[in-house]
Amino acid sequence: MLLWLAAAPAQATAVIENPAAGGHSVFVWEAAGALSGIFDAGPDDGVSSETGSTDWQLALAAPGLLGIVISGVYNRPPTVLDLLIDGIGVPWTTSSVRAEVISEDDQGVPLEIIHHFDARLDGLLLAAGEHRLTLLPSADNTDGTAGFITFAAVVPVPAPPALALLAAGFGLVVALRARRTAKAA
Repeated sequence: MLLWLAAAPAQATAVIENPAAGGHSVFVWEAAGALSGIFDAGPDDGVSSETGSTDWQLALAAPGLLGIVISGVYNRPPTVLDLLIDGIGVPWTTSSVRAEVISEDDQGVPLEIIHHFDARLDGLLLAAGEHRLTLLPSADNTDGTAGFITFAAVVPVPAPPALALLAAGFGLVVALRARRTAKAA
């Protein structure tokens, strides 16, 4: 999948500083439909955080393959995080919601259940340019929890072989034409 749309400028974004090295962030949300903040995961996490950030910005000098891992998300209502890149929904390579019983009555009947969400995106091809990455939670955050996002190092994609073949073909045509011109003279 190749995305060619340019991202609209964000009010405040967390910037993935060096896509070739990747990065990590912590994110939080209050209500369904939008994140409420992005924070540092620690020193040298590869992402600059700005107060009020609700999405990430990624600038690529050349096309590259992007990988993302979401972990540590739990909430009482089952919650899924949808991924948007440049405003377009992108399906996760894998994702799961797993229920965990955190309290039971004396007969083993669950009283409280939390749900864990984990997701992974492998090798999404992005065009050169600036991209905006957004997560949209499907439910209100009733537990006040945070999630973790890891951006894998972006792997550059070399020019397609078709361009090399086109250049070779053009060179052959020029060489044949020069040969004909030399014979005619």
